[in-house]
Amino acid sequence: MYEYLLGKVVRREEGECVIDVDGLGFLLKITPYSSIAVGDEKAKLYIRSILQADGEQAFYGFEDPRERDIFDALRGIKGIGPRTSLRILSRVKWDELCELIQTESADILSTRSGLGKKTVSRIMLELKPHLQNVTLDERKGINQKVWIETRQVLEKLGYSTSEIERTMRNILEKEQISYTDTETFVKKALMVMGEKD
Repeated sequence: MYEYLLGKVVRREEGECVIDVDGLGFLLKITPYSSIAVGDEKAKLYIRSILQADGEQAFYGFEDPRERDIFDALRGIKGIGPRTSLRILSRVKWDELCELIQTESADILSTRSGLGKKTVSRIMLELKPHLQNVTLDERKGINQKVWIETRQVLEKLGYSTSEIERTMRNILEKEQISYTDTETFVKKALMVMGEKD
């Protein structure tokens, strides 16, 4: 069983990339959240090799071994194969998926993933035990409690889920300060969203 590949990214397209490892080109299916880029000399992807129905070997690549664990847990659910698992992780970043399951945010997960509520309920029920062994780092500059509370406040004010998450992520990416309380983060988010109007 292969654990990871370390090599040069020679091609990247939507949903896949090719990594050259000592002259061998490996085609891997990846999510759009992957940060690897063409020309990266030492790209490292943790992989899962799966034999398809047509006898071909498919490789799936993940930058974090915990993301691969979530992928494995998803495809272990009845009716959800590797393609559907990757599609879910392409719509909802793996750590966000964990957060939504841990906070039992079924409606948000259903909207983000494009899956029906029954399927989402099954995923939440079956995946939750797997998450006991998955430790999530705190988001840069903010803890999970503040993140969740801020999102809930903004939702009550009528902002859409996608707008809220996009704004919150942009704030954390651009600023180097730490948000330790919900009120401060809510005020900042409202100020940023007010500038767009």
